[in-house]
Amino acid sequence: MSKANPIDLTTDKKWLLAHSDRLIAYEYVRMAQTGSHVEMFPDELADRIGRPKEYVTNIIKNALSHAKECYHSQQAYARNQVATRPDIR
Repeated sequence: MSKANPIDLTTDKKWLLAHSDRLIAYEYVRMAQTGSHVEMFPDELADRIGRPKEYVTNIIKNALSHAKECYHSQQAYARNQVATRPDIR
């Protein structure tokens, strides 16, 4: 917040959408630099970055979903590769 513009940017929803990833990274780096090994729960992290409580949980669920899709597509690819080789039965 500056003297010329008394509005706090961190309360602006558009700003939060654009900078949520950066704020999560900041919290991670801050915890790493202090050497803190205390667990931070998703709702606590979401509160620190000004997002709804489900925000971090949804990111984790989305990442798990993409990882499962990648794993299953790699398995299907490997099965197809083995099935098309005439020397392997």
